[in-house]
Amino acid sequence: MSSTFGIFFGRHIVNFLLDIVDVDNNIVISFPGYKAPRAHHCRTCKRCVQKMEHHCPWINNCVGHRNHAYFLRFLFFATCGCLHAMVVLLIVVLKVLNFVFTDYHYNRRVAQSKMSNWMRLFNFQPPPVFFTLPGLLWIVMTIGFALGVVLAVGALFVIQLRIILKNETSIESWILNKASYYMREEAKTAETEEEEHGKKTERKIRFENPYHLGWWQNAKQVFLNSTHNPVGNGIWWTVRPDCDQFTLTKEQLRQKQFKQEASVDFLIHQNYSGRIFPLFSQGCRVCLSFPWTIEEPRLKLAPGDVVRCTRFQKHWLYGSRVKVVRDDDDDAATSSPERRDEKGWFPRRVARRMDSKTD
Repeated sequence: MSSTFGIFFGRHIVNFLLDIVDVDNNIVISFPGYKAPRAHHCRTCKRCVQKMEHHCPWINNCVGHRNHAYFLRFLFFATCGCLHAMVVLLIVVLKVLNFVFTDYHYNRRVAQSKMSNWMRLFNFQPPPVFFTLPGLLWIVMTIGFALGVVLAVGALFVIQLRIILKNETSIESWILNKASYYMREEAKTAETEEEEHGKKTERKIRFENPYHLGWWQNAKQVFLNSTHNPVGNGIWWTVRPDCDQFTLTKEQLRQKQFKQEASVDFLIHQNYSGRIFPLFSQGCRVCLSFPWTIEEPRLKLAPGDVVRCTRFQKHWLYGSRVKVVRDDDDDAATSSPERRDEKGWFPRRVARRMDSKTD
């Protein structure tokens, strides 16, 4: 690290150190180094991605600072291509149906009716190729597939375009929503206390995105560049005047601290193989309510393991495996998280909550 780079970090360098150190001051193995603002570690790619949006399994790569614009173009043209195919195949089906179910007298009556101009839109000539029933069914099924892609990929395109115009990512949107929620709860608590003392102060109830510069400037950072690359080096960013480079980083660290304080330890009393769909070992109810996640793994467990959970569902829990270190002198047990990649989902029925006073 150059001296200029270190001086520029200044007093904020500790924030990066805290971000790679857990609550017990153990270095996180998955990313042993400095993490730039807006960067996140991808557990699938095993690397840190600048301005990480998400990991896309369809392109087998992460969407981030360097390829966000290309990913949006990919979504746009995929939607347009499937829409074009759907229209072409739909016209073919209409031609076949018109040839089979209409005759000369019907077409003559249509021509003499007042709605002839509209009905002639569907009065096609016989198709040059005659389709069998299986072939026609395949075309209809293909139209259904194309319609599904148009709806799904088109919706993703709208979401990604909205994210770019707001100059944020899906991960940052989640952080901003949680920050706004915490601010609203703190404001409610403060208002209750101020009402008891007869005072009233206006408080912010929304955490503003420090990178939001207006939709036009946000779009220019991603799209409008003569080199066809996004603006910036992926480390330093243009921020609002009332924010600094580490405003969102400090908020993320604060939320991580809240998350650790709200975590609960669970003791495993039954084997779990780590399968996504454990039908025979856990039953239908657990399988039907499994978490709909692709990137987050399942945690293989054995009796005696301890897991520190931070997310809770009715039939599933999410947490990181902890190692229990016993002190022979006072027979006390302390636990600390192991590797960061030793985390995942597991069924709630294989674990029971630990009481810190007895376990």
